[in-house]
Amino acid sequence: MELDLDNAMLQAVRSDEVGWGHLHESVTRGVLRQWDIPCLSARAANELLHEIAPLAERLLAGAEMEPDVSRGSNVAVLDEDAERAEKEIGEVIDSYCGDAELVRAVDAVEWYDIVPEQLTADTTDEQLREIAAAEEERVRQDAVLILDGEERLRAQRDVLRERVAEELSEVADRHRELERRRNALVRRLAGWGESSREIAALVGLSHGGV
Repeated sequence: MELDLDNAMLQAVRSDEVGWGHLHESVTRGVLRQWDIPCLSARAANELLHEIAPLAERLLAGAEMEPDVSRGSNVAVLDEDAERAEKEIGEVIDSYCGDAELVRAVDAVEWYDIVPEQLTADTTDEQLREIAAAEEERVRQDAVLILDGEERLRAQRDVLRERVAEELSEVADRHRELERRRNALVRRLAGWGESSREIAALVGLSHGGV
């Protein structure tokens, strides 16, 4: 959950979108206030946003931007009421998320343990993205989040394409072996005095190709 003091935007976002784990410059300046929340369903996240909106307004009202010479930029400074509002937001989040509807995050390797019927070696990148998006939309209503679905489908398609390449290699090997056997048989028949026209008819070639 984050509140941007510059544009007054309050929103629930995924952690990989805002860079938890390394501090964004706007976070170190205090401009972007953040609170950790679990992976809530869309309905639960909207309810939480609605619940903390009044507190966010208090925080915004008590925040001022002051110059920081050492940084060469403005930093956010909160008055006492804004600090209390920020603390209360954290308390509301902790209380609400204890019983909130959570999204069940499922690794795509587990979800796509069997290759979907519509995925083949001939599936294009665009079609692959459409398959992943359609499945994600289908399960969203059940509060399920598929992690790295597109990457998993691409890996499965790569395996299917590898099998096609392996099949081609096997067919080529068989073709070369059959070609050697055919040529040996042609030589045997020619040694018996069979005409090239007769041999060609058996082989399915023009007699000039024998």
